[in-house]
Amino acid sequence: MELKTNKPNYPLYSGDIDDEYSSALLNHIILAANHASRDWTRAAVLINQVVSEDKGLVGAMFCPFIVGDGQRFLGKWMSDDQSNEITRIVETWQHRIGKSGYTNWSAIFIGVEKSDNSQYKRIWIPEYRSDYGKWHIADSDEVNWWAFHEGFSDKPAF
Repeated sequence: MELKTNKPNYPLYSGDIDDEYSSALLNHIILAANHASRDWTRAAVLINQVVSEDKGLVGAMFCPFIVGDGQRFLGKWMSDDQSNEITRIVETWQHRIGKSGYTNWSAIFIGVEKSDNSQYKRIWIPEYRSDYGKWHIADSDEVNWWAFHEGFSDKPAF
């Protein structure tokens, strides 16, 4: 995926990059959620950068959530191919931001809420602190579910 600006000879802004990749990621989450459950209402992913000791980006770790059919699932509800595609999108996004000279986010909450009439409310909230802030993926499922609900309560949708 190569980003292009609609203004020749103008540099991409970080928002242009974020819009392109967050849209791709949100669309992929919707496809994965539709594959997992016809009756899902919320799906989200917490994503944390993985950096080397010299602060170089080496990958991404993520924790997927889905609420559907009256149940909530954390973890393995996406296929390996779906998980690999999310990882590819995130890594490409992060490398592109860094290559363009912008500050990378360290963690992100990215989610979708589906209404009864199948309209989607898309949410993405980045974090720039090195400790991942409230989007830190914890060893505790309870803490991760707290972050899931926190992301939906903030609701800065686009």
